[in-house]
Amino acid sequence: IEYCSALVDNNGSVQRSAFFPLFDFSAAAGNAFDTAGKRDRVILPLIDAVLSSGLTTQPDAAQVISELDDLILILTACASGPSPACNTVARTRKVVKATCAAALGSAAMLIQ
Repeated sequence: IEYCSALVDNNGSVQRSAFFPLFDFSAAAGNAFDTAGKRDRVILPLIDAVLSSGLTTQPDAAQVISELDDLILILTACASGPSPACNTVARTRKVVKATCAAALGSAAMLIQ
């Protein structure tokens, strides 16, 4: 998760705006992830980085996308509803870090 933390916190060699060019890191979690299109702004760059190795045997991209989307929905469930407990910008960054870590810790990355 250190790589993902460095990426999201802009402490690495790659700026988060370059890796996730369309994602709004200034939005609170309830707004940052409230549509599939917004979630894809995090998921698809990760998929491109992890599954674009050209290996003949890799996880199905659609299944990985679905799993990462489900993870984001679970981690942001507390950001909506009548009394959102985690509708913060800090939560947005934590969710991106967790999604990144899940993608990097997947079998596709470990095999490569």
